[in-house]
Amino acid sequence: MTYFLVDDEISFHPKALAAGNAAMGLWARAGAWSKKYVTGGLIRDDVALSMGTKAECERLVAAGLWVKVKDGYRFHDWEDIPGNLDADGEKKRRDSAREQARVRKQRQRSRQTPGHADSHAEGHAVTDTVTRHEVTAGVTPPVTPQSRTPSVHSPVNKTSSVRPVPERAENDGRTDDADADQSMRASVAGLGVDYDKTAAAIGKACGRIASPSDVARIVSTILDRATTTPRSPTGFVVTAIQNDWPEFQKLIDTAEEAA
Repeated sequence: MTYFLVDDEISFHPKALAAGNAAMGLWARAGAWSKKYVTGGLIRDDVALSMGTKAECERLVAAGLWVKVKDGYRFHDWEDIPGNLDADGEKKRRDSAREQARVRKQRQRSRQTPGHADSHAEGHAVTDTVTRHEVTAGVTPPVTPQSRTPSVHSPVNKTSSVRPVPERAENDGRTDDADADQSMRASVAGLGVDYDKTAAAIGKACGRIASPSDVARIVSTILDRATTTPRSPTGFVVTAIQNDWPEFQKLIDTAEEAA
């Protein structure tokens, strides 16, 4: 989820006063639409007229908040609004976040439900190990016909050196996820924010269990809004979560759906 930021000085800014309340409502809605659909501040004529009137569009142009272009309008100095990137940059950032969420979800599913191909490959590994032992030691260890893949608790011939094959693929997956989660926690701490307090605030306010990547994304989003560096980053982030919890609840849900 992206956000259209509004400067806290806009309430009595000369341009806002010149445009009027109705036109400023159009301006805010159009800004949110542009962020959602990554248009880089471009508002088509049909979109503008679905949110406001022709007169309100012209008032925004006259006030210097919009610029008239072919087939629509463009926000004045869109790239200078804090948090705005060019259209391509915004799309890349959003696509990257979705891809990270998809990979994380895929890893969770693979750990919870091992694939048939993985079990089949592991069975071959055990068979190969037993065969090598038979050739080198001349001993035939017991084989259980009911299962191709022995449990780590299965009995082993004490006269042989054969040992259960470790579940290496599963352990490696957990290590990768643990490293990724630790990296996210470190990035949050690097911003001066207490990870545990933030995760607890998200759970209480949003009713969602946020993953480390969700927490890092929410913290980054909130701090990007700040016009000045907060004296207490943790307090600033927690307060924003409590005040704007529907936005962050939707952010978590959107990341899971994209995965």
